[in-house]
Amino acid sequence: MPRGHGGVAIMWKKQLDSYITQLPDGKERIQCIEFKGGGGGAEPLLIISVYLPCKGSSDSIEEFQECIDLLHEIYSKFKDTHIILLGGDLNENANQFSNSKRSKHLQELMKEHNLLTKDLGPTFIHPNGCDSTCIDFFLYSENFSRSIVKIIKLENIPGNISDHYPIVASIKYDYCVHNKPNKRVCPTLKINWDKVDLEKYNSTIESDILELNKNLQSTQDIELAYIDLNQILSKAASTSRPTGRIRKKKPKLQVMTPEIRKAITDKKNAYYDWK
Repeated sequence: MPRGHGGVAIMWKKQLDSYITQLPDGKERIQCIEFKGGGGGAEPLLIISVYLPCKGSSDSIEEFQECIDLLHEIYSKFKDTHIILLGGDLNENANQFSNSKRSKHLQELMKEHNLLTKDLGPTFIHPNGCDSTCIDFFLYSENFSRSIVKIIKLENIPGNISDHYPIVASIKYDYCVHNKPNKRVCPTLKINWDKVDLEKYNSTIESDILELNKNLQSTQDIELAYIDLNQILSKAASTSRPTGRIRKKKPKLQVMTPEIRKAITDKKNAYYDWK
């Protein structure tokens, strides 16, 4: 597929890595991930991100049908074991169907798998600034509709330079949180050997080494002597080195002043009004 003419991605927070599995089902225009939460016996959640072919090209209908056929396969494979939420740019209106072949293919998909959606109004604004269409949707089963908290369209975003309005779905889904133990990080202090009390270091070793067992009769005696010798060297180093001082990190320089933040906001608003 030519660069810039297709492709989808699904992103998630890093702390959710242990719950998510990337699935091989799909292709450039269709990507799937599985979210296994396991909370309250909930079924795994299958999230599908799509970007269906747009109109215009000579093979757009065939390519559109291939994508719909692949979605049929995915739904048939997972609908009995997973909750499925599909979202993306369908390049067709999933709320008002027409007599076109593309619209009929999409209608058959939704009818066969009992899929619902919500009308958000125009989600795509043509570059000419006049024409607009509704082509971005979330599709979900009727059984899952009670878990849909809200589906909204975000219109007033100054930083959005896309021809599409972002759409957001908030859902209820139970999953067990994996609590990770908090590990306390202790800084490792390096010994500055230039400032070590060498006399104390030598005297500590000389006095303690006399207590070592010199009658080594077995392999075990050698191993124990080796451990004792390491302990003597560690003791000598810790007692003769200067006391280290833990330095606290200085706070980062706060360069984002209220004036700068206001200027950035004004710039984004001005660009949005100009667009």
